[in-house]
Amino acid sequence: MRTSKLNQTIVLRHVLAWVIFITYEVSISAILGARMSYWSYCPFYVLHILLFYGYASFCLYLVKTKKQWWFYLIPMTIVLIFLHQCLILLVEIGLSHFHLIDTTFNFTIKGLAGSVWRCIYFLLLSSSYCMIIYIIEKNNRVNQLELKSLEAEKDRYKIENAYLLVQMNPHLLFNSLSFIYNSVRKVSPEAAKGVVILSDIMRHVLSGPDENGLILIDSEIDHINKLIEISRLRFQNDFYLSFNVNGVWDNVKIPPLILVTFVENLLKHGDLTESLSPGVINLEINPENILFSTQNLIKKTDLSYSTRIGINNAKLRLDSYFGQERYQLDFQKTINSYNIMLNIKL
Repeated sequence: MRTSKLNQTIVLRHVLAWVIFITYEVSISAILGARMSYWSYCPFYVLHILLFYGYASFCLYLVKTKKQWWFYLIPMTIVLIFLHQCLILLVEIGLSHFHLIDTTFNFTIKGLAGSVWRCIYFLLLSSSYCMIIYIIEKNNRVNQLELKSLEAEKDRYKIENAYLLVQMNPHLLFNSLSFIYNSVRKVSPEAAKGVVILSDIMRHVLSGPDENGLILIDSEIDHINKLIEISRLRFQNDFYLSFNVNGVWDNVKIPPLILVTFVENLLKHGDLTESLSPGVINLEINPENILFSTQNLIKKTDLSYSTRIGINNAKLRLDSYFGQERYQLDFQKTINSYNIMLNIKL
């Protein structure tokens, strides 16, 4: 709606400018004793206006698409002047033939020279208009790039802050987990196994990415398996979730904790206790893209504790590395189920 109003405003400004310009020229012609009726000026100004906008569009196209645009501009300008003069002659012959002007048509070199100069005059106006439009568009592009740069910097700070929020002292963490493991392994082997799995999960979280901020997708898959395994220990026989991986993923890398974030969301908010409607995680990897999806029942609870911080951080990291044009993330929610579909182009 806003764009439509802006376009209407621009059109009205152009119309007003032409009305003022034509009124000025016709008034000067009348003062100087021109014998043409006012309506006989219309076809000439229609041709001049078409010449103005056509030449401006042509110049903008050349400047934007051709490196040596002047090689194309000079011959095409000559051709355009010739075509314009042919149309002017046809209009003059037609006006004389239908007696719309008081004088008969006579072709003279002086008249042709004046007509050519008139054509060049409008080409110069069109060139000036084209230059103004090009400068405005270039400034807009620069401003948009600066705005995107500021937004990217802002997103980077958000990611860094989100990462700092989950930082923990690794030595204190693993020493504490080792103490818990040694304390419970004789009393409860399953609890001790859970501590080992938790230790592996935390080691994965705290292990840094490579210099490009990426990790092997093998590591992400292993992390997901560990999360499912420790969740299975918690719920034992009342836990129904399958994780299917297909394709070839040697040396495929992604930003860390992208897929894990969606799995954690499923484990936290999904109802995985129904054997007839189990949760499903599918991961398909091929040379062109990564297809990842989850589907699960929604846990029946009145508690509204989802802040979507994890999902939003995952989207920020996807935007930061892939850009919005290289991935597609869709959510489908019904009364009872929740699905996530992620398509990443490699």
